[in-house]
Amino acid sequence: MVACMKGAPRILIVEPDQERRQSLAGPLTHAGYIVLTAEDGAAGLQVLLQEQPDLALLGLNLPILDGLAVVGLLRAHSCAVPVILTIPAVGQTPGLPQRLNLSGCLPYPCSRQELLETVARTVGTPGRSDRSEAVVTEQARLEMVQKMVVTLAHYVNNPLTKMTLGVDALRNWLGQAGLSHDPTVQSALHMLDENIEEIAAVVKVLQRAEVLPSTTYLHGTPMFDLEEYVAQLLKEAQR
Repeated sequence: MVACMKGAPRILIVEPDQERRQSLAGPLTHAGYIVLTAEDGAAGLQVLLQEQPDLALLGLNLPILDGLAVVGLLRAHSCAVPVILTIPAVGQTPGLPQRLNLSGCLPYPCSRQELLETVARTVGTPGRSDRSEAVVTEQARLEMVQKMVVTLAHYVNNPLTKMTLGVDALRNWLGQAGLSHDPTVQSALHMLDENIEEIAAVVKVLQRAEVLPSTTYLHGTPMFDLEEYVAQLLKEAQR
């Protein structure tokens, strides 16, 4: 989750339906806003008057006090918190925001982008700290590396399978030719088998896409240290 900077805009969501409330709160929290919630009009009015958030997303059909009643009482208390009404997409009333001095109406259901753009037009977007940006960047980098590793494992595995089939075909041909018992041929086939098994073990490790210990290769080039993992898989294969 993205961390909020001190002073990030505070958004109050007044909505009785938990699923709808979460569908609004989730994107806003992830975007860096501070989210407050209330389940009915009376509780929402109390939070508005006490906390003075930067914006209220107010449902129209609320228990105890409906959205229009909350707006009326809010203005009667000279509370200038901007209000956006969340109303069914099929029930929009032209001119309603102007008549009630609202910051706007948000049709529901709405997309994540529409929600964030509507809120940003009223209170702006929350800033992110350098650390938050670094976390997001590092996460994206790790995801990219993970995809690259899994892709590499996939494309290595395909020719490896063909290589295994080719060695098996060669072994059968050598047997039919009466050459399979030749010491030199046996040594060469054994070497091929060992290398194929080792490559297969490396592919299995890479396919896991786990966080692996690091080491260095020639001239200090960083790489994953797979030696112990590969050795363990080779032992398991030989049992």
